[in-house]
Amino acid sequence: GMEGPRRRLCACFSKDDSAPRPPPAPRPPRGPEDETEPNPPPPPEPTPEPNPPPPPPPPEKTPEPTPEPNPPPPPIPPPLRPPPPPPPPPGSTGPIPPTVPPGYKEIWRDDFNGDDIDYNKWSRGLIYDQDPSQHVLWHPKLGGPHLLGVLYDGYILDKNTKVRDGSISLRNDEEDPPIEGTWPTGRFPHSSGFANSLHKTFFNGSKRGQGIYVDLRANFPSGNVGKVWSAIWMIPEEPHWPPEIDLWEYFGIFFNPEWGVDEMQYRIRYGWYTDTNAIKVKLKNFQDEWGRGWHDYGFLWTWNKMKWYIDGVQVGELTNGEDMERWLWPDEDMAFVLQNGLMESVRANDPAMRTEFPNDLLIDHITVYEKQL
Repeated sequence: GMEGPRRRLCACFSKDDSAPRPPPAPRPPRGPEDETEPNPPPPPEPTPEPNPPPPPPPPEKTPEPTPEPNPPPPPIPPPLRPPPPPPPPPGSTGPIPPTVPPGYKEIWRDDFNGDDIDYNKWSRGLIYDQDPSQHVLWHPKLGGPHLLGVLYDGYILDKNTKVRDGSISLRNDEEDPPIEGTWPTGRFPHSSGFANSLHKTFFNGSKRGQGIYVDLRANFPSGNVGKVWSAIWMIPEEPHWPPEIDLWEYFGIFFNPEWGVDEMQYRIRYGWYTDTNAIKVKLKNFQDEWGRGWHDYGFLWTWNKMKWYIDGVQVGELTNGEDMERWLWPDEDMAFVLQNGLMESVRANDPAMRTEFPNDLLIDHITVYEKQL
C-alpha cells in the first residue's frame, strides 16, 4: 500500500502511499529439396540442350529462404487486452483449497514453471510492455520507470525479476558501484524487482452474483530484512487511483521502528487522489507467529465481503457498508502488482532490524477462482 498522494499517468496507478520476449520458435525455412528437376517434356522445345544449365542455378538459390529467420527470438507478443483468459487445459489445475467457497471454479493460473515470465500474463517492472506510456503510476516529479516514488529506495531492474525452480523471484540486492539512475536520476546503492499484469490479467470480484478467490503460495523475505517492503497488490485497469487493494504487504520496519517491526498487513485504500483513506489490519511479529518460509495465502473478494486467509486460517474480514461506505467499495477490473521493494526511510543497519542482501520474494503459483452463475 502507499502512504502518500499519487497521481495516475496514462493507464494505471501508484503505490506511493506511505521488454519484450520470446515469440513462437520460427519455422525452419523450406529447403531447395522441394524444387523439382526441370523436365522438358511438357514444353517440347525443338532442340533441348544436352547439358541444360538452367537446373544448376536453382540449387544455388538456397540462401533465398533466409528471410524467415528474420524474426529474432525476442519479438514483442501481440498486444493483449481481452477479458480474463479461458480456463487452463485439463490437468493444469491443482487441488482446490478448502477456503475456496462452494461453486467457485478455476479461471486463471500461473505456476511459473518456465524459464521466464509468461508475457501474455505479466510485464516486468512498472510499465505495460506493449506500450510503455501506460504504466503503474509513479510520482510525477520524483518517480519513473525505475522507482515508484520517494518512499522507495531500490532502483527497479528487469534482471531482478526471474523465473527459476518453479517460482517467480523478485529480488532486492546491493549494487557496487551504485547505479547512476537515468529515470529518475540519482545514485542508487540498491536494486529491486517488480512485475505487473496491467492490461493482461485483471478481475473484478464485485460483479453481482460472482466474486473471485485468489489463492497463492509465497515465501516472503525473512530474517534480517529491515528495509524490505514486499507486496502483492491490485490496481485499477482504468486511469485513476484509488482504489487499491493490498492483498498481502510485508514490512521489515514500517517506516520507523516505533510504528512497527516485522509486520504483515492487508488493507483497502479508497477516497480521492488528494484525500485517501485506508482500512488496514496488521499481523504483528509475523515471522515468529507464523514462521519463516512458505505459506498459503488466500483472498476472497465479493460485492459485500473481503476475507483473508493464511494456511487455511481466516485472519481478517471486511464488510461492505459496515467497514466502509458502499459507494467506496472497489467495483472494477483490477490488475496485479508483485513487488519486492525497499523502504527509503529505513537504514540498512537499523538496530531494530538490519537488512541482509540479497533477499527475495518467491511466489510458487497464483490461481484465481470465480463463482459460477
